[in-house]
Amino acid sequence: MRLDRRTKRRQMIVSVVIAIFIYFGSSVVISRILSYQLWQQTTVEATRMLASANEIKDEIILSLTNLNILPFEQCSDENLLEMRKTLFRSQYIKDVGYFTNGDLVCTTGLGQLDVPFKDRTPPNFVTEDGIEYWSFEHLIFFDQEHSALIARYQNYNVVVEPTTFGHLVSEDYEWEMFFNGNNQTYTWAGQEGVADEARKEQPMSLMSPALVSVIKCNSYKRVCVAVKPKLLSRSEYPPLLFELTTLLSICFSVFAYLLVHKYFRVQWTPVKRVQRGLASNQFYCLYQPIVELKSGKIIGVEMLARFEDQYGSLTPDEFIPLISQLNKTWQFTEQVMLKAMQETVPISHSGFKLSMNIYPQDIANGNVESLLELSAFNDFPGKIMLEVTESEYLEGDGACNTLSQLQKQGVDIAIDDFGTGYSNLNQLRKINSQVLKIDRSFVIDVEDGAIRSSLIQHIVDIARAENMLLVAEGVETSVQHQALAKMGIEYAQGWAFGRPMSYEKLVRLLSEE
Repeated sequence: MRLDRRTKRRQMIVSVVIAIFIYFGSSVVISRILSYQLWQQTTVEATRMLASANEIKDEIILSLTNLNILPFEQCSDENLLEMRKTLFRSQYIKDVGYFTNGDLVCTTGLGQLDVPFKDRTPPNFVTEDGIEYWSFEHLIFFDQEHSALIARYQNYNVVVEPTTFGHLVSEDYEWEMFFNGNNQTYTWAGQEGVADEARKEQPMSLMSPALVSVIKCNSYKRVCVAVKPKLLSRSEYPPLLFELTTLLSICFSVFAYLLVHKYFRVQWTPVKRVQRGLASNQFYCLYQPIVELKSGKIIGVEMLARFEDQYGSLTPDEFIPLISQLNKTWQFTEQVMLKAMQETVPISHSGFKLSMNIYPQDIANGNVESLLELSAFNDFPGKIMLEVTESEYLEGDGACNTLSQLQKQGVDIAIDDFGTGYSNLNQLRKINSQVLKIDRSFVIDVEDGAIRSSLIQHIVDIARAENMLLVAEGVETSVQHQALAKMGIEYAQGWAFGRPMSYEKLVRLLSEE
């Protein structure tokens, strides 16, 4: 009887020891895994933000360089027009100013100033290229005071308004965008001190306290960003799963469940889902009608790629960047192109246009020329139109030669989202495209007569000067339809004519014409 009691006592001690071991062990492991996942998410945010920071820097340098090439010595109407053209082509710049003898004499927003602005505040920092920067400078926008980033070079300055940075990172993070120069760090935007706090954290390891802050810099180590989640657990061993300490069996089973659950959470991330979707050719096509505004007749469709698996759907905004990051752009494009061409053969004819988006890098590296070797392309009875968004990838002669070869084989080239980002008239002429697509952000305000919508007429003038056709995107109402037609725009697409639809619904829509 005494032996039995010893045995029971020993079993109880062993059970308690194991229970305590599992409790602390699982707490440490799970906290590290969660910290690592948070670190990965923060890295994604930092990478995306650094890309935007580089875009802002490049846009500032390009705009100031091009402006100072202009032969103006005073604030004339011609000078203001060129300044406003720069503003129109910019994605981040919100105002452009011109200086004479160090005094600000006119801006794109206010025109010529009655009294020159004589502020002599020294810049926060000056780059090796001679560009002066003022960060957190107080300015008045629409009768409200904001802090802004100002960059000046020779006779011109540009202003990047603070709301420009609002979309760069989730509100769940603290962030700082800064510039390394002259052995010092200068803050561009965000919350000062985030980078200093991030540098104090120890390197990431499973046996150290959680590290989740990220600092990323460009290849020249000049433009950097620091990102830190707002909610951090500073406890080395977070009190996870206290309930499991009561019984060893329950603790073990729940612990196993959490590990499996965590495993699947890692495995079924959007990146993994996109990789499997590409491997299994799981992307499918929807089609949005392109309509001739005068007659209302459907003259073609734009193919829009979509993705869905057993875990739900991913939007194009989610999977398009991931495909680029995975360097699988042509594999994806070829898959959806083949599907679209094969599906639409029965409804295609010589005047029918099948429009498809393509990554600019696939033009730059020549991958798109493989399209000419596809039997589906050579047998397609309609007209193929490739939509490309202007970017630095298209600046080289190789990209222009590739586009020229495609055009010689009967492929039309369309500039997508014209006027929203990298638009450049010289590049537009080099590309020699047949079609300009007006972004929906211009069209949506047509009914309200907003300033942005008034720029449509300028785009029309550019298209006419370059002998290009126009397609307006995002048309949703008859008022927009009529207004665009009066401006001389030939074609349009949007919910007013049909939402993205399956091939079967497209066939039914065409049969009703």
